[in-house]
Amino acid sequence: MFCNQCGKEMPNEALFCPGCGAKREVIPNEAPVVNTETVAETPVQPVVPVQETPVMAQPAAPVQPAAPEQPVQAQPVAGAVPPAAPAKKSGGFPFKIMIPVAIAFVLLAVILVAVLLGGKGSKYDTYAEKELMYNYEEDVFYVFGDEDTTFEIEEDEMYSVFYSADQSRAAYLSYEEGDDSKMLYCIDNKNLEAKLIAEDVYFCKMSYDGEYIAYLQDVKDGKEGDLYIYCVKSGDITQIDSDVYPGTMALSSNGKWIAYVKDYESYDENTLCLGGVGRESVEIDDDGCTPISVTDNGKYLYYVNANYKLYLYNGKESEKIASDVNYDFCVNKDATEILYIKGDKTYYHTVKADDTVKVMSDSLYDVILPEDTVYYNNGGAYMLGLETFKGAVLQGQYEIFWFNNKGTDSETICYYAYDDSFAGKVSEDGKSFVYVSSGNLFKIDKLSEDMEETLLYTDVYVEAMVASDDLSKIYVAGDDELYYIKNADKAIEITNDLSEYEYGGYALAYNEKMGKVFFIEDDTLCYAGTNEKSVEEVEDDVYNVYEKDEGVIFVIDDDGDYIYYFMNSKEPVELELY
Repeated sequence: MFCNQCGKEMPNEALFCPGCGAKREVIPNEAPVVNTETVAETPVQPVVPVQETPVMAQPAAPVQPAAPEQPVQAQPVAGAVPPAAPAKKSGGFPFKIMIPVAIAFVLLAVILVAVLLGGKGSKYDTYAEKELMYNYEEDVFYVFGDEDTTFEIEEDEMYSVFYSADQSRAAYLSYEEGDDSKMLYCIDNKNLEAKLIAEDVYFCKMSYDGEYIAYLQDVKDGKEGDLYIYCVKSGDITQIDSDVYPGTMALSSNGKWIAYVKDYESYDENTLCLGGVGRESVEIDDDGCTPISVTDNGKYLYYVNANYKLYLYNGKESEKIASDVNYDFCVNKDATEILYIKGDKTYYHTVKADDTVKVMSDSLYDVILPEDTVYYNNGGAYMLGLETFKGAVLQGQYEIFWFNNKGTDSETICYYAYDDSFAGKVSEDGKSFVYVSSGNLFKIDKLSEDMEETLLYTDVYVEAMVASDDLSKIYVAGDDELYYIKNADKAIEITNDLSEYEYGGYALAYNEKMGKVFFIEDDTLCYAGTNEKSVEEVEDDVYNVYEKDEGVIFVIDDDGDYIYYFMNSKEPVELELY
């Protein structure tokens, strides 16, 4: 198998590329068109998903939704596939893996799509302290960093896995060999004991907070089945509706409300409905629609129809927000705000707004958020673990913008070449920003209408940058040199013999717990504080290094066998389940 990002051959047991950090699977640019009458039921065991740093790619035109949500080795995505429509230019944000080889610090910010609700007391949701993971080679669930805490899938075959946003809980489908009837289980990271929820389940989806699981039973001809919502805490099961089409669903963050499609005849002939726990379902539209997101109170629903029209249902009626939109949407964590693209421009809308706001005259490429903030696939849109887009740093194809705190306008921070890898990091409180532009390092201490940038470093063309979460420590690399940036007037050299990454650039990572920068010098992994005297060697024959939570993961190349280690203290620990 070869990496779809850097092209390097990967060993069969590798979960992500030891070269560039990309996860093992190939992520298609377009979803396959599936014959809903003859959908294959052969499962492909899922790979532990790697947290993706979103990046702009050119998405294909939307295609007909797959009848069941088929598990693929790429990742167990819990979401709908947009309906078919004529070919359309798109400059949207499908949030594929970003592999700027000169910016290794953004890779593997986490191993999984996961987030801890509430985070560090900020407005951002961040990764859980104990991440529940599934290893497809060993057929076990385990808690990252605790190799003794495992749960083996015995007798059953794994079909697909869906995680809660905080990675503390998972829903998975499995089946006994020779039996096509799939069983739904729920498991969490406390005791790793799986609980059987239901049998004969065709499709399932776990809510952002992990408190509810939506699933379909008794699906006929791959086109319609009975929809249920299961409450993890109480064990209560609520039947939502019948004749529900698999896959095309959007759950609210709290899992109590769900938008779905029923009476499916074709992509432009079906009925969009909204239902939930304790409330009777209502029909919203019958013009071939795809749900995007539902708010936690179940009142508001964003959706798009087969004619590229974006709507908001407000609890009483549907209001058209825009026409001729791309099928690329991004919402905040309670789904009250949405970013969408129309005519290569990015717009912002809230559920209580009368009008939309043009955020920038550019297609959205990325939302640059503090480290460890999650991007969660919620069906028709990506749900970001932040309260609001107001005050966020947005990346277009050619410019970096700051969306003001009032949500009324944006300001350009800098320009960059489209074919250059952009390096930038937002502080953990979201108020400061450090970035590289045209090889120079800049910092904005306070993002605001009156923000001022400070030129921190310009002596060497900066190719890579890493920083602490509060941006108090910043390191840059270029021309085989690594510097600690003490202030705008002083850069302290750490090494002038930095090893260049095999595919160009440099592999750097910052260990937040140790307060050290990690780098590779003559194939030897080293870490340092703020000067050359603080350099310490860690391990030889190191191929690459990545950030992981508050530590780092580094990869040793042992004659083609890649061995992974996690290090958040002075003693690295081998990750046996990798």
